Amino acid sequence: MSDSVLVIHGAPAYRYGLVLGLKELGFDACEGETAEAAEQAEWDVCLLHTPTPDTSLLTRVRQSGQGLVIALVDGLTVDNCRDVIGAGAHGVASQDADFDDIAEALRLARWGETRVPISLLRTLVDASPAAPSGLTLSQSETDVLRQLASGRPIADMAATLGYSERQMYRLARGIYFKLGAGNRSEAIATAARWRLLDDSS
Repeated sequence: MSDSVLVIHGAPAYRYGLVLGLKELGFDACEGETAEAAEQAEWDVCLLHTPTPDTSLLTRVRQSGQGLVIALVDGLTVDNCRDVIGAGAHGVASQDADFDDIAEALRLARWGETRVPISLLRTLVDASPAAPSGLTLSQSETDVLRQLASGRPIADMAATLGYSERQMYRLARGIYFKLGAGNRSEAIATAARWRLLDDSS
């Protein structure tokens, strides 16, 4: 049995065209205009127009928990991709893409994969350089780094973290060295670029 695909888009002609194309490929396709369609219909994959940065519709459709959601965005940009993937989309395609590209995004999402244009991939890599693989920071160093980023004076940081000022200066200098930074500002900039200040790091 073929997958059931729901197309949600505010433009009737656009969603109708997608549904026709998907039916020609053998999908059981239907259409809807709002999130209510996702709650009322049964579907395995939803192609959802998601006008970023507002991803509330995507979040609502994801909460229905029925299947995979592929976001159709207004252009494949780093910000658009980050917004929709962060909101739970399983795949992303530009709504201006050729039908074959949108159908391919659907197929890949069903296999747990996604396709990213090389130009966008290069932009993502350039925008988010990874920290060197050999770089390791202890939990105490990470705590100090976050305190440094908060802009607080060394004396206040020392009191908060339970160190003497001398120990705090020594810890800070050790972190600067590990990050290849000459001072506090450079260390903070490097840590932000390498995402060392993220909660997950």
